[in-house]
Amino acid sequence: MLVARAAQFVEAFLPLLLLQEVGASAGGTAVVLVVQQLASTLTYWGEGRLVHRFGMSAVIRWGLLGSAVAVAALASADSLATGAAAAAVYGASSGAWRSAVHAAVPSVLATAQAASQTDPAIDDANVRSHAFGAIFWAANLGAIASAAAGASGVPLRALFAVQALTTGAAFLLSWLLPSSLGRAGSLPGVPDSQAPTAADAHRARRDTRLLMLAFVPATVLMFQAFGGLAVAMPPDAYRQMVLVNAVVLVLAQPLTLPLLKWAGASAATVGGTVAMAVGIAAQALWPDSLVPTLVWTLGELLIIIVPGALITAAVPMADAAEYVGRFQVVQGVAAAAALYVGPLLAGSDTTTFAAACLGAGLAGVGSVLLVRSLVSAAWGQPITCPCGALFCVCTQTHAPCANPTPIVAHQAVVA
Repeated sequence: MLVARAAQFVEAFLPLLLLQEVGASAGGTAVVLVVQQLASTLTYWGEGRLVHRFGMSAVIRWGLLGSAVAVAALASADSLATGAAAAAVYGASSGAWRSAVHAAVPSVLATAQAASQTDPAIDDANVRSHAFGAIFWAANLGAIASAAAGASGVPLRALFAVQALTTGAAFLLSWLLPSSLGRAGSLPGVPDSQAPTAADAHRARRDTRLLMLAFVPATVLMFQAFGGLAVAMPPDAYRQMVLVNAVVLVLAQPLTLPLLKWAGASAATVGGTVAMAVGIAAQALWPDSLVPTLVWTLGELLIIIVPGALITAAVPMADAAEYVGRFQVVQGVAAAAALYVGPLLAGSDTTTFAAACLGAGLAGVGSVLLVRSLVSAAWGQPITCPCGALFCVCTQTHAPCANPTPIVAHQAVVA
């Protein structure tokens, strides 16, 4: 993942490429960004079926190849239609491999912890947040070089060509992954004695949907950083902002673990949403200031870690890819709407855009507080439990779930 994300210019600089090199209007640029997000969303919808059919390794591998080809096409795009087609392929391919990486986390952690016979008193929430934090740290570490190159004024087409090469290198490295990763039958399943009833499953699916929807306002805000602000800010200031964002994400990463352990997932998510709303609104109004960049980046750091960790902890381990895909569908629809509306608002009036960001932040705080009990349940889910926090019918202490031999433990509880 570090190699694949070592050069990542599409998300940050695709609007500039379209505006400056292709000659697209603000409306045309918004359309291409929406096409990219919708393509990702379609892939997310089928992510569970893809992983169950081909395995996580294969989805990661061929997603990387498709991404490399698409970025190469973007680097040479000379029309809005070509850019839209390449952006669609990139959205679908990159969405496939990134979702597969996230879906692999629960089973990898459970396998590693069971094999090492780790102390059962270990803080599972801390381990889970550390794992997801490490994934995003790898991505953000690679982003620093990308942001620095972008801020230094390197031609945009050259930057995209470099990303095509590095993504191709990641495709070659992906052949080192074990083929069994995430294949059907290789993931821990829920013992029959602990299978939820139909009523339990219905309630769990409803609660999972509520948990997914609670993060929609935060997603809308997050995508304004590289959507609305790309239109609201002068190009040079925008390039500098992208660099500062990447540096802060990497340097501040070690602060997230103690903060999450101290504040908990709900409070940290609320604080992150407020920071993003205030920071992005201020950035639009004062584009040359770097203080707002620091504020919204610190908020972003929490928002990119917590939701993914919660969803994978909330659902059965064997179905992680399916639910991660569904979550990404919700995220993708929200992002597509944000990337269309945001640039239009920012292009017409920055004050209105800033006010909309504050409104989204208020909605985000309210939605997270409404599901704080679900957040707490998922955050404390034992790593080795295959049931999923919202689907689990074990004892409230989850003692049988945390046992390295779940089938025997579950049967013992029933007996």
